[in-house]
Amino acid sequence: MKFPLASWAICYMYFDEHHNAIRKNYITLAYLLEDMATQYVYSVSSSHNLVQQSILSIKPLLNYVKSDQITVFVTPPAKTNDLKTLRSLDVDVERTDHYSDAMPKTPNSNPRYYADKLNLCKINSDSVVFFDADTLILDDPSQLVTGVDLRARPGHLVGSKEFEYSGSEWEHLCSTQTESYLEWMPNTGVLVFGNESHKQIEQDWANALSIQKQANQQWTEQHALAVAAGDLEVEKMNKKEHVMMWNEELPTDGIVYHLGDLWKDTSKTKSHISQKIADFIK
Repeated sequence: MKFPLASWAICYMYFDEHHNAIRKNYITLAYLLEDMATQYVYSVSSSHNLVQQSILSIKPLLNYVKSDQITVFVTPPAKTNDLKTLRSLDVDVERTDHYSDAMPKTPNSNPRYYADKLNLCKINSDSVVFFDADTLILDDPSQLVTGVDLRARPGHLVGSKEFEYSGSEWEHLCSTQTESYLEWMPNTGVLVFGNESHKQIEQDWANALSIQKQANQQWTEQHALAVAAGDLEVEKMNKKEHVMMWNEELPTDGIVYHLGDLWKDTSKTKSHISQKIADFIK
């Protein structure tokens, strides 16, 4: 729609006696259309090879979207060379502080800044797609955008063997914070927000995360999103749209391949996926 509209406006402004006013209106409309374009967001730091992983995610993404549609939030620690490398991709690199304090350290992990993902709520756009650094985009990600408020792949379904809580525990965790919540936990490695819903739920998402931090719960930002998104129009992504490779899901026609721990153990990566990775790294 953008190009026919632009062509019409350009022609019309030369033939109309009020072409100056029309030109002004056209420029305003162009800016509005630009704001409506889907924005793609990452959140990284110089820890845990996140910058290196994100580069391997961003490079194939640039085959499908413009560089000015990509924003990378970089939180501490942020090495100068990492910032320079990211900026060499001609994407928008935003160096910023942590969104909030770290989650408490557990016996099995160092303090984690789960809330840094909420920096995506700063993006001024109708539609925002968030990718974890350990994702590989091997098909056009615009296919993920359907116009609903939120799209995500269930990380754990209530009642499944993998689920962190029983149904009653899940209900207790959520209902103590809100009357409206998702009955499933969204995996936040790939998120699609529409209708500026990312801005609408920011405060609720942050509040739920804060409560979880005090309770020292696991999967914090995912549970917090389930609490915050209860009133949104939500769709579940399928296995082709968000491929979870740790589940040994290996469709050849997937859109986003989420590697998870496969970054640490590449021996688990199957041959045809390895070849796809090699093709776009060349």
